[in-house]
Amino acid sequence: MSLKLESKFPGGNARRLLVKTDGEVPVVSFAADPCQGPECLWFNFRLVETAPETVKTEKVQLVLKYFDNLYGSGDPIRVRPVCKHQNQDWVRMKPGKIAVGEDGQHSVSWIIDYPKPSVEVAVCFPYGSQEIKQMIDKTRGYWKSDTIGLTQSGRPIQRLSNNAGTPGGDMPGIYLIARQNPGETPGSWVLDGLLRELARTRNQRCLFWVIPLADIDGIIRGEYGKKNYPFNLNRSWGDSFYRHETLVIQNDLKRWQKRCKPVLGINFQSPGICHTEGIHCYLPDGERFPDLHKLSTAWANNLANRLPAKFTATAKDFKKSATQRPGGLENDFISYACESLKISAVTLLSPYSMAGDNLLSRKCYRESGKTIAMGILDRFK
Repeated sequence: MSLKLESKFPGGNARRLLVKTDGEVPVVSFAADPCQGPECLWFNFRLVETAPETVKTEKVQLVLKYFDNLYGSGDPIRVRPVCKHQNQDWVRMKPGKIAVGEDGQHSVSWIIDYPKPSVEVAVCFPYGSQEIKQMIDKTRGYWKSDTIGLTQSGRPIQRLSNNAGTPGGDMPGIYLIARQNPGETPGSWVLDGLLRELARTRNQRCLFWVIPLADIDGIIRGEYGKKNYPFNLNRSWGDSFYRHETLVIQNDLKRWQKRCKPVLGINFQSPGICHTEGIHCYLPDGERFPDLHKLSTAWANNLANRLPAKFTATAKDFKKSATQRPGGLENDFISYACESLKISAVTLLSPYSMAGDNLLSRKCYRESGKTIAMGILDRFK
């Protein structure tokens, strides 16, 4: 038996704390790596058994330490990570077991099948460039991929579009953006379902431009990304550029604005790790943008009426004002869309594990995205 924890791969994140193989069930203790940022949540690693012929156990125990330090920590029993054994698909883990130390610190543990020869573990279903490629390949040329600039580390920033638009064009325009915080993969899976549905309908009633992986540097480095140094993307919008990526995307938004009739921007994100309220959204500040707040509320009502109720927050909790969000929404995409582009905008948040008592699978996320696409297209029949 030679059990190793690996996280040096694109999207990988974990700190190996302790591997004990002398008991009846081997124990692997790990922690989410903040990656030099003030907050952590994302983890994604592999357990590899290099000597499977010597293994005499069928299970392994995973122990997530320092749980209280994760963004949005609360009831640990609501956290349901995913795992993928070699040559198998991703599945949700069973509910974990909570332990409280003598000093009051919480940890959570899960029992999974022993890795023979390997298993990948993540806080939620990973989503990156490979998944974007698979989606594009499945949609039979509907989505065109272009590079609009480079990240601060020199990686290409990808933008998808169903049409280039035309200068002075009057087709309704919708701009979508995801992964401003790199670890928020649930938002990517919802967006994935939306993009697949638009491709299925072969929609040409609206011009869609899409930034699917905004902070690709952070995604590859395995960062959670919220408030990471020097600034996370969703706090870097406006005239003072704190991130080069923001400059690149804002320039793209200005191009898009001249080639259609802009009507809506949607920012796909996720809440804290224990959030189980269901999919919900934040609206522009009603005091700063009263008219656009009203228009954005109409869009939010449209989404709420379309989204499956079992995955969605209650009507009372679905729509939240920017002033209700911790830290406010200064210098974010929504404020920029309202102030500079003069268009409606919403931030849509999708939980990592559960909506109420409903476990969220990739199919659930995609179904939610599909209904959003249907709701949007209904507005432009």
